[in-house]
Amino acid sequence: MSHPMSQQQAAAMAAVLFVSQVPLGPLAEPGEVTEVISQTTSKLGPDAAALALRETAYAYGDHPETAAPRIAACYSAVEGISYPLPGPRIGGTR
Repeated sequence: MSHPMSQQQAAAMAAVLFVSQVPLGPLAEPGEVTEVISQTTSKLGPDAAALALRETAYAYGDHPETAAPRIAACYSAVEGISYPLPGPRIGGTR
């Protein structure tokens, strides 16, 4: 069953997508976005959301000119997916 995402959940998923390093142009389909988030979460482990949020913050401090458009694209991509995601939990319960 799908539920609306909280702002916290959307931020965590967008950050995980941000650190995936996948080019966001081809991620038009929600299923592709979900798959990239699930794979990246599995690679990062149980603290995936926290690690991704830290990396996103670091990127903003280091290269804001490239980080800002990328995270905006990540948020846009996350808006099209359903929650909960298959695989490890991100920011909530199943």
